[in-house]
Amino acid sequence: MVRELVSRRAVVATTVGLPVALAGCLSDGSCETVVDETETIERSDIQIYDVDAEAGQRLYLRLHRIEGPRARLAVFDPDEEPLVELRDVERIERTVDLTDTGRYSVVTENNSRTDAGRWLTTLVVYRGWCSDVF
Repeated sequence: MVRELVSRRAVVATTVGLPVALAGCLSDGSCETVVDETETIERSDIQIYDVDAEAGQRLYLRLHRIEGPRARLAVFDPDEEPLVELRDVERIERTVDLTDTGRYSVVTENNSRTDAGRWLTTLVVYRGWCSDVF
């Protein structure tokens, strides 16, 4: 058996630095839950959520199908360029890094021509630590 030696100085440096790094993350954090609701979207209809955010923040996105057809999901930046485009979404959790300050749009679409759909949607804009996300 081979053992690798670790100096006491390295162990102390690691354990002292960890709380400082964690404290910095917690103290600089911001968190805003923009949407946390169940929506019924009629057939061939869409729901648009507008999210105001600053450059450097993140958008946490959770969509969960409760009943009905799967959804189409898209996220657009302030210049209306697509950041995320997904089809046939049943359940998803994703984090999107936001690079520009402005209004982002999250669009859920029911592509079914026959059935309404119900989805639980959660949108959180955050920086650093956010208990709603982690």
